[in-house]
Amino acid sequence: MEFTFGIITNGKSDLNLIRVVDSIRTLCIPVYEIIIVGNTSLRPVGDSAHIQLIPFDESKPNWITRKKNLICQRARYENIVLLHDYVILHADWYTGFLRFGNSFEVCVNRILNADGTRYRDFLLFMRYMYAIDKRFEGQCLLPYDFTLNPITARLAYVSGAYYVVKKHIALRYPLDETKHWGEGEDVEFSYRTARAGICIQMNTHSTVSILKQKDVLQFMHEITDPDLLKILNSLTLEDSERWKTDPLSEHLFPILHIQK
Repeated sequence: MEFTFGIITNGKSDLNLIRVVDSIRTLCIPVYEIIIVGNTSLRPVGDSAHIQLIPFDESKPNWITRKKNLICQRARYENIVLLHDYVILHADWYTGFLRFGNSFEVCVNRILNADGTRYRDFLLFMRYMYAIDKRFEGQCLLPYDFTLNPITARLAYVSGAYYVVKKHIALRYPLDETKHWGEGEDVEFSYRTARAGICIQMNTHSTVSILKQKDVLQFMHEITDPDLLKILNSLTLEDSERWKTDPLSEHLFPILHIQK
């Protein structure tokens, strides 16, 4: 398998960026490249042929959608790993993807917080789920053995900090560049691709970690309630779109606006 690793940075985390790059290099992947978009003092050494630096005008702050689209346009390889400059790969990452296989369009894998606990890796969007059943407010992480279908895929999303996407999918469904960091660009991308029949797949064999401890919000817990799992497995297409007409959901989660 061949990989393009696209790292976005803003020039303020070079020490972490070095750790991210080193975590990729040490995997000894036969065919790969690293594209770094953003201002950095990092200069390639050693295997510099693998690294491409793309400077970026930061006068429009937090424009991560543009950075990620640039990576996808420049990528040489079909498997594009989009990650922020604080996500490192574990030693099992490459062998895990070889074991998982190359038959996916959008993929996630295990993400660990800095303290080693599970973070936002395979999850549902709480605003959507709240409109279906309020109990999802405290449980939106999917069990690792759950398989999304064309209905439940509309309720799931990739974590913008890290995911893997095929180049042809990234080019066909580019990120919305009117959105910036924190404006739901990952949710909008996931919903748009799900409507096209693309389901996020979970690779349990590979792991990444976050170098800085992230807050664990109320919904970031695994779904263990059998009733909620039963609901997920019996949803209709109408159920998956219920959030669009739920005024309470709109009121509680106004920060993310998906075009209706």
